[in-house]
Amino acid sequence: MEQAIVGRGGSAERTSVRTLITLATYSSLGGALALWAIGQGWAALWLATLSLASLFTLPLLRGSASRTIPIATGYLVLPIVVVFAAVMVVTSPGIYVAMATPGNREQFSALAAAVGAIAIVSALLPRLPQWATVPLLLLTMGVAGGWIIWRSPDPQIDLFSHHQLSCEAVLNGQNPYAMTFPDIYGPGSPYTNAEMVRNGRTTYGFAYPPTMLYVSLPSYLLFGDYRYGYLACLLIGAGFLSQCASRWHGMVAAVLLLLAPRMFHVLESGWTEMPLFAALGIFVYLSSRNSRWAVIPLAAMLASKQYMVAAAPLLLLVLPRPLELRSSVRFLALAGLTALAIHGPWFAIDPEAYFHSLVRAHTMTVFRADSMSWMSALGRNGEAPWPNNVGLVVSILVALIFAKWGRPDVFGFCTGLAATLLAFFLLTRGFTNYFVMAIGLVAAAMAVVGPLAKRAPHPVVQNE
Repeated sequence: MEQAIVGRGGSAERTSVRTLITLATYSSLGGALALWAIGQGWAALWLATLSLASLFTLPLLRGSASRTIPIATGYLVLPIVVVFAAVMVVTSPGIYVAMATPGNREQFSALAAAVGAIAIVSALLPRLPQWATVPLLLLTMGVAGGWIIWRSPDPQIDLFSHHQLSCEAVLNGQNPYAMTFPDIYGPGSPYTNAEMVRNGRTTYGFAYPPTMLYVSLPSYLLFGDYRYGYLACLLIGAGFLSQCASRWHGMVAAVLLLLAPRMFHVLESGWTEMPLFAALGIFVYLSSRNSRWAVIPLAAMLASKQYMVAAAPLLLLVLPRPLELRSSVRFLALAGLTALAIHGPWFAIDPEAYFHSLVRAHTMTVFRADSMSWMSALGRNGEAPWPNNVGLVVSILVALIFAKWGRPDVFGFCTGLAATLLAFFLLTRGFTNYFVMAIGLVAAAMAVVGPLAKRAPHPVVQNE
């Protein structure tokens, strides 16, 4: 008997509504970052909170209720979203690059305009051959991103110096998790806990998972700057998204990821979200191709950020269907082995130093009144209104809600993870790179908003 794959995407009406909600969430999150960048903190917080609320409507789509919204609505919003994102790219470059230097603004504007033009044409004219549009889009974005890195060789942020010094230490045979770093901010800084600095140096080592080292080392060795490796990760993630089962949705997802507001600032600062975008893109692509190996990049992504622990319940959405003990155990075992391969070698070298730098140091961070969160907005006299654990507990509850009622596939996972992280950021501390991570997840969800109705990552098979 011929077998047919029965997906879980639902009707065309529901696909349209999901598209609309996804694009609206992307737009509101981007708007929140834009408002934050110009000093409108309260408006930014309310808009980011509205984005979280919009994600909660996704699990509520049931039956014929969605038919009250025309199928075309979601697609009509796309030009507005893409134009908005393109404008944000042009108007929001990095903050460390000297744009006042003669020629810099003109050069960047030309590069950004090229990226925006190619992105808009690629997204709105899906019949164009992707063998031409995708490489051209990635090439122009690579040149623009490389220009930002080149023109901002020494951003004044501890993350950058810690990465550079850690790469040098590894090349010299030293353990970056057992070393210390110069305190670039100095005594009395609002960015550093005084208990974490001694004699002008930090009391902890490299505070990021080993994934960041694996990506940074080749770039540092070749170019003397780890950020080029991060740029490559962004391009890899977008490239894989563009090739998902429905190429139109995939192309839109790639465009939205590359044009995410403040993306150039994230690249310039060397923040650590870029390797996660590469893993996310590969995971979504492999899932759209029904590959059993999709769990490896998924596990790599979840094992590469400390706050991802809140997302554990969401794994229920991407377990092999139909749910069976044997296949679920195999899936989780492969995920565990991937995480062990990432963390195990460095933990074995010096367990105490590894735990101190990767876990304990993060529990000692100071209250940041300058972060984009309700905790910061409601704090008084430098004191947080509630402990960080409150945000962690609430985000786990959000993950549980989506695990129970969310769409059981990659779309449900991406939107559920975006909601989980937004809840955590809004209730603890959120910065530009954190919200760009959430935007990237929403963009990735676009790649699988519709195609998995026919090509589920873990299909239910019935006889005809």
